[in-house]
Amino acid sequence: MTASQPTRRQLILLLVLTLISVISLQRGQRDTLEPMGFIYYVVDYSNGLIRRGLVGQCFMLVFDRAHPMQAWVAALLVHKLLAAGVVFGMLLWLRAVIGGGGIFTETRLAAIFAIFAAGQFYPTMLALTTYVDIYIFAIVLAGFALAASGRPWMAACVGAIGPFIHEMSVLLWAPLALMVIWRDGLAGLRRPALLLLCISPVLAQLAIMLFESPAALATQLARAPIDPQIRDIMAREQMGHTIGGDLAVMAQLYSANTLRAAVSIGFFLLPTLAMLAAAIPALGRRGAALLALAALAPLAVLALEFDLSRFVTMTQFTAICCVLFIAQTGQARGATGALAFGRPACAASFGLAAALFSLPVIYGYFDRTLIGAQSILASLPLVGPVALGVMGDLGTILH
Repeated sequence: MTASQPTRRQLILLLVLTLISVISLQRGQRDTLEPMGFIYYVVDYSNGLIRRGLVGQCFMLVFDRAHPMQAWVAALLVHKLLAAGVVFGMLLWLRAVIGGGGIFTETRLAAIFAIFAAGQFYPTMLALTTYVDIYIFAIVLAGFALAASGRPWMAACVGAIGPFIHEMSVLLWAPLALMVIWRDGLAGLRRPALLLLCISPVLAQLAIMLFESPAALATQLARAPIDPQIRDIMAREQMGHTIGGDLAVMAQLYSANTLRAAVSIGFFLLPTLAMLAAAIPALGRRGAALLALAALAPLAVLALEFDLSRFVTMTQFTAICCVLFIAQTGQARGATGALAFGRPACAASFGLAAALFSLPVIYGYFDRTLIGAQSILASLPLVGPVALGVMGDLGTILH
């Protein structure tokens, strides 16, 4: 991505958005580990191919399963570094496209980004320590950036990594595929590079489903140095789950918590809808439809997973990635060109961003809502928080 020197006004906007991003991220700060997700760091491929095993494979090349604390603190430290990297990467991408004279004016783009940065995505991303979501976000962000800068083969290779970390990467990659179609049309899929870019996570996921070994998974779970009760939960509900079983569980949750689920989804989806409302007027009908579909794609996972806000807030991430992709690729099919962003719309957007910015991190399940980063961990069953600072993390790893 290249960019001309920003004007003074653009520098001020970038500075404000940087401050919002950094402070917003810090709302999710906590020096604790998430035992429910730690299993992904202590399983590997030594007994055969297993689902969600790539992160653990990398960690087990460095750390000894017999001494899990070093892997624990390393996982927390890597999580924090990747979260900072995602924030920094987003700001670099914004810096590259703001004021580029494309579809979005700099004011409209800054307002959309402010809503994103002030929302619940950043603090939720940081608060869910040792979950592998952060790796998927980094992969998707890299894929968008590579595709927008004309490197489809590299983007396809990056996309193929995601399913080996978590199968939800297929859904989070779908927005990029839709944006490629928006830019190049369906005819663009005749190019092998663009076609592979769009479907590489699907091909990787199919390979995992065909060649994964249930026996290897059982062996790895048995060897994992975690609480036996947590091991049983993860074996039953995460690592060894089935689509049919997930659908049955989710049907019960929706039935028992219909109103609460609707209100929670509406609340966590508000920033995404506001971002779309600010972006869509600058697009044609076709572009608006594809942008909305791409941004909301992560909602499909709510048919299978019960961490409600965790997945709804991902729509804020996919929405801003799509908006920045559109801003960088410039005039594409269905776009009407730059459209002025009126003062009322500007005031409403930044006002909403200010309101969102004032909130603590909020985490919603189907049956309860947690407020504050520490409460997310403390309320989980079978979990005893372990307080560790960054310096403590480094000390334990280096010891």
